[in-house]
Amino acid sequence: MTIPAKTLRAIAAFIPSNIARRLAGGETFAPGQAIRGEGVALFVDVAGFTPMAEQLVNLMETTANGEGHRGAEELHRILNRTFTALIRPIHQHGGIVTRFSGDALAAFFPNPNPQNPQPVIRRALHCAARMQEALQPLTPVPVEDQTFPISIKVGLSYGDTVTIFLGKPGEYREVVLAGPALDEATQAEHHAQRGDNILAPGIIRRLPGLD
Repeated sequence: MTIPAKTLRAIAAFIPSNIARRLAGGETFAPGQAIRGEGVALFVDVAGFTPMAEQLVNLMETTANGEGHRGAEELHRILNRTFTALIRPIHQHGGIVTRFSGDALAAFFPNPNPQNPQPVIRRALHCAARMQEALQPLTPVPVEDQTFPISIKVGLSYGDTVTIFLGKPGEYREVVLAGPALDEATQAEHHAQRGDNILAPGIIRRLPGLD
């Protein structure tokens, strides 16, 4: 059964775009089903949001005359502007945003030719560089009488992944990307400083000249 276009548009913001396209083509996925793949996983954390969010919470608490909502609205606006700038290069380079988590996101660049990983690796590396550039015009962020610098820390790895469908039929479903590539990318990001793109061994051993 093909999902109506209106319904697909409504759910497209909540599931990876490659799964949305397959649903549009009439495929169905059962809870517990797993789809294995291979490619580059990218994990990015936006550094600097926590102190800025704390300032905006203070603004919500101290603003009088029923205007406390301004802090929440401003934080929402900043998050949207920042993630829009980061997501654009991912889509432009053939990547798929798989998950948001607070001030972090994960993306995946599938490799249609596992015998030759270098093209997709280079595409993902170029994407990470463009993401760093895209953030520059947005920092520092003015909040009331202060400014807050924001930056990103990026980890990338290449390897196996699995897309898992969770939930109960007709009640609740979630699409989760997991596997060694995402695990290594997350670990690489933990070693990054502000403005760094850190490559995990999964990429280094597959790209000549990096080892």
